Amino acid sequence: MERGTATTLGFFMAGETAVELVEQHIRESEAHIARQKEVIKDLRRDGEPTEAAESLLRIFEETLAAQQRRADQLRLQPRSRT
Repeated sequence: MERGTATTLGFFMAGETAVELVEQHIRESEAHIARQKEVIKDLRRDGEPTEAAESLLRIFEETLAAQQRRADQLRLQPRSRT
C-alpha cells in the first residue's frame, strides 16, 4: 500500500499506511466503546434509561468490528514496492 495517498476512508498523512490509519481508527473506537460503557454505568447508577446509550454502544461495536475486518484485509494485501 502506498504511503501518504488518498484512501476510501479519506486522506492520511505522509508516511502513514492505510493499515496504520485503520489501526488508529480502531484505537479511537475502542476508546469510544470504553467511554460509552461508562456512560451506561452512570445512567444505571442514576436510575436513568439506558436504551439509547446501549443502542449507540452497539453501533460503536459494529463499527469496531468492521474496522478490524478492514485492517485484516489490508494486512493480507501484498505490499507495493515503492
